[in-house]
Amino acid sequence: MGRLIGKKFKIPVIYTAHGFHFYKGCPFKNKLMYKTVEKYLSKYTDHLITINGEDFEAAKKMKAKHVYQINGIGIDENKMKVESFDKDEFRKEIGLEKDDFAILTISEMNKNKNYLTMLDTIKILSKENKHIKFVSCGRGVWQEKIKQYAKDLGIEKNCIFLGFRTDVAKIISVCDLFFHASFREGLTLSVMESMNAGKACVVSNVRGNRDLIDDGKGGFICEPTDAEGFAEKIKTLVNDEKLRAKLGGYNKNKAQTYTVDFVKKQLEDIYNKIK
Repeated sequence: MGRLIGKKFKIPVIYTAHGFHFYKGCPFKNKLMYKTVEKYLSKYTDHLITINGEDFEAAKKMKAKHVYQINGIGIDENKMKVESFDKDEFRKEIGLEKDDFAILTISEMNKNKNYLTMLDTIKILSKENKHIKFVSCGRGVWQEKIKQYAKDLGIEKNCIFLGFRTDVAKIISVCDLFFHASFREGLTLSVMESMNAGKACVVSNVRGNRDLIDDGKGGFICEPTDAEGFAEKIKTLVNDEKLRAKLGGYNKNKAQTYTVDFVKKQLEDIYNKIK
């Protein structure tokens, strides 16, 4: 509607796509409907801004006058700052014991976020290591189904479902690595925040995640339903603290190009070009 209004009144249109609804591996109906609409409306778009590499390449094949890529919505570093606190005591508060290895995810509990594969992964890992703990921040329409699936797998003692939280910065700081296995993303804020906190990340091979995590440098990338692959990579990190620190340090450095200030500068540069 916005682009059609811009066309009618002959005013410049700036459109920021926070993840096209068509993407590699998407259902055919998405390509048929969303891609068709996006391509058609792109001719009424003066400036099309994307937030990941896959969408940027797709946008370049459309008819927008100018196409750009920015680094998402940006990490608010002030929000992610954590005052000094007793980490051991906080771990106890959220249900972690001293020897637990905490694998964190932060995402809405729905089908797209692929919790079932993450739980399958925890099942594999917990067979060898009873101290594996899966910590989840989030809620959603699938939350009861997800909790029931954990019970069905017999890993409910290995899972901590914290629900909606406002203290995710503290939670990230006391967990050992970040795990994200979703089927579709734009550019995931929780991955960026974990990178900023210096955490190694194990993520699914989908757009956005591929932009953020350099495989073997900042973490590992596996196919979304490959529980065995995820388990193998996570096991490597569980057993190698130095590797976790190395990958986390790489992520922390890379995260500096995904801050709010960095993204603001990208947007300012784009908007300043607009006449």
